[in-house]
Amino acid sequence: MKLTVKEILKTLEERLANIDRSALVKLLSVRACHHHSYSLNNLITAGIQLAARRGASFSFDMLSELWLAPFPIWQRWGYHITRGEKALSVLAPIRIKKKRDIAADTELAEHGLVSVVENEADDDKNSRGSILVFISRPLFDVSQCERISPNPNMPHRQITEQILPIQFISLIQRIRDHGLTVEFLPLRENTGGYLQADRIVVNKNNTPEAQYATLLHELSHYCLGHGAGLPRKDLAVAELEAEATAFTVASYFGITVPSEFYIAAWGGDGAAVRKSIGRIDQAVTAALKILKVPGISEDSACLERAA
Repeated sequence: MKLTVKEILKTLEERLANIDRSALVKLLSVRACHHHSYSLNNLITAGIQLAARRGASFSFDMLSELWLAPFPIWQRWGYHITRGEKALSVLAPIRIKKKRDIAADTELAEHGLVSVVENEADDDKNSRGSILVFISRPLFDVSQCERISPNPNMPHRQITEQILPIQFISLIQRIRDHGLTVEFLPLRENTGGYLQADRIVVNKNNTPEAQYATLLHELSHYCLGHGAGLPRKDLAVAELEAEATAFTVASYFGITVPSEFYIAAWGGDGAAVRKSIGRIDQAVTAALKILKVPGISEDSACLERAA
């Protein structure tokens, strides 16, 4: 089934338009699985295609059983693709250099609007910046593969590393190492804390468990780029995105954060929901990078991040 980028996004928006609180929690929990390096959007996209081919209805529950990898990776793990199976299409971002219009640049330079560098590298002479575009990439799920020789240990499931929970003091130190300030001050009752530029303030009167959750929530605000002075209509979405990010990061470390109150505020049309999910996914990667999780880097995040 060959899908164009536009068709993939249209189908994705239709599914996300009806997403509810329980489905979102399941989706975020799946994203926290250590073997899933693909974005939330791509997990849903692959799941939708796989369900259609099986003649079944798509359910967010099925995402927990997905194990996606390109053909060369399955070969490396000792599997081959089952006869008749076709690749699933997901979206991958690539940067394309824009061709430089030398004549136009020269004319602009003559009028003092741009400067022309004469001794730039040959590789860059004909390029003028780059643009980010999405292309479809083929992947296969484990259900589409067969083990070449019987092995009950399923080698594809042995590649994950156990991530231990972060101790509270270590969590604070890693955030500070990134350049943020963390302070504990007495705040009014029922207040967790707040983010002010690069400063996270946590209510010292709360329990350690509540402080832990607040710290992850405010770190999520930071990773999402949320600042003070958001319009009231955007506050609910910002709080949801931050709590959803904190929930996913905590789940990654095997820690349960009670996020149902925030997640219950989920709303919006399919396009808006997809946009927030993309932002949540990026923020999760950024937070894990700050917390020094092995294997998390900006390069790998860029390769796997979808629209």
